[in-house]
Amino acid sequence: MRGRSRSMPAHMSAAMRKLEELSGVINLAIQTVDARAPNLTRCDFIVRALPGCSQVTLITKADLADPKALKEWLAHFEREGIPTLVFPHSNRAPREKFIEKIRRASGVPENVRAAVIGLPNVGKSTVMNYIVGKRSVRVGAQPGVTRAVQLVNAGGNFVLVDTPGVVTPQFARREHGLSLALLGCLQDSFFNPDEAALHLLARSLPFYCRIFNEYYDVEAETCDPVEFCEAVARRRGMLRKGGKLDLDRVYPLIVQDFSTGRIFGVSLEAPPAAPA
Repeated sequence: MRGRSRSMPAHMSAAMRKLEELSGVINLAIQTVDARAPNLTRCDFIVRALPGCSQVTLITKADLADPKALKEWLAHFEREGIPTLVFPHSNRAPREKFIEKIRRASGVPENVRAAVIGLPNVGKSTVMNYIVGKRSVRVGAQPGVTRAVQLVNAGGNFVLVDTPGVVTPQFARREHGLSLALLGCLQDSFFNPDEAALHLLARSLPFYCRIFNEYYDVEAETCDPVEFCEAVARRRGMLRKGGKLDLDRVYPLIVQDFSTGRIFGVSLEAPPAAPA
């Protein structure tokens, strides 16, 4: 990770202050997390700014995660007593039925005043758009697109409050920051593509070598990140003058392919083992 200031941007600090002001009004915190790293992408420190609220964890991007790991995470959250739902892959799923699932899981049957919280690019705006049935919140590919606290009436005594993505303090830890970067939660100015790509491959190749081999159409029988990148460079013809492999072109390619979901079925963390 590059040495840069990690202070919270002014617009995010202002939104946090606004959220604290609304803490007496909000009765439900809907926390969106990325299915590929459900614990790392949690924002429990924001939830603590909303004392007395019911909570529901909403897992997004489930189609990009390892199905087995996702199942284990759901079991873990159930053991921990954390109400958890999986956000529908398709916006064709009945909106009203999903809102009712949120009501039941939260224990707030009516007059719901919910805050949707989460890191940048975990799908907060997509969740809000789905619940209200229209594109009322800006959606973009860059972290922090949703800038100000917004109130949205979803109908049926269900009001949503959207907040900007807030970078969790965990990103100050190198390995967590790299994983957040791979999930698209940090702007690319905060990390080096080579370090992020090698971090991804070091964590993933021992478990998902087949997925990476098939995606890049290589037969790399290795769990060594650099050797795998060399195989990709040879397959894609990424060469410098003199025929030397150009790994500096491979690293950002791998980061982009994972961050955008082109590479799927891969999770970045597993839950704690269930008690024996």
